[in-house]
Amino acid sequence: MHVIGNGEWDNTRWPDLINSAEKFVMNSKLIMDSKRDDLLSECNQIIEECGLEENSIPLLCMLGQSIAIVPKNIHLIKNNEHKISDGLRKKGFQTIITSLSPNS
Repeated sequence: MHVIGNGEWDNTRWPDLINSAEKFVMNSKLIMDSKRDDLLSECNQIIEECGLEENSIPLLCMLGQSIAIVPKNIHLIKNNEHKISDGLRKKGFQTIITSLSPNS
């Protein structure tokens, strides 16, 4: 978490946030919870089935068993969230679509 506290906060920090979230899941052992690991695997599979693995990444949330699926590159948002959401719903997941602020 040390890296995210350093430097200016703007949209160039997006990769740092993604990397820190992934490291936290591993270091805190959240991924060791088999249900969370299964959820992450299933989301990755659906993203791949949609052909969006180059654009989107699922990140485990700290509380409960939920995931936020975010764009890998904040500057190249493809607006394919409905495709992923539909794939998740077909598998029985509940979804909600949100958006990122256009502020830079």
